[in-house]
Amino acid sequence: MAGASLYLGGPHRLLGGVDLLVILPFDGYAFRKASEILAATDPDFAVDLLARTPEQIQERLTLGDALGDDFIRDVMETGRALYEATHMGQRREYRRN
Repeated sequence: MAGASLYLGGPHRLLGGVDLLVILPFDGYAFRKASEILAATDPDFAVDLLARTPEQIQERLTLGDALGDDFIRDVMETGRALYEATHMGQRREYRRN
């Protein structure tokens, strides 16, 4: 997933599912990209995955308050970044200590 950033949101439970927000450039429908990512990774645990473009994230951060939707802002502020592509060929990975 070149150019992707992953954010983990929601409560961290041993037996629960994982909420993932994947931010990456793509064309087409977000639900199709999310399905493609899930099919490629085939996790063996419950995952709720949202795929969004950087432009969609910026729009939600800008308009979220006006729309009464703080979901993206909450994830970006309180979620944990698991992987972040900063520049082509460079990346930062986050691991739980």
